Amino acid sequence: MSEYFKRESRTLIEIADDLNDLVTELNDKIVELIREKNVDVVPVRHGHWIKISPAGIYECSECGKNVMTSDIKVYEYCHGCGAKMDEEVIKNE
Repeated sequence: MSEYFKRESRTLIEIADDLNDLVTELNDKIVELIREKNVDVVPVRHGHWIKISPAGIYECSECGKNVMTSDIKVYEYCHGCGAKMDEEVIKNE
């Protein structure tokens, strides 16, 4: 009956090395999945600021949110809708 229970003789160090290899492979797969899931798939909205007042009030062309500033170039994104403000500023549209 003992022939049915023959086992490979392995040391604890060999078993630990195999487990370490498996854990490393698993970690690599997890990192790969996380990187794939963190891809930004939302389309980027593009807009421009519309100057609506000589006092420095500008409006987002996408959502209409107003901002007041002396230097509109500081605002690269609209705080209301997140549109990227990479189009030219329009004066009194």
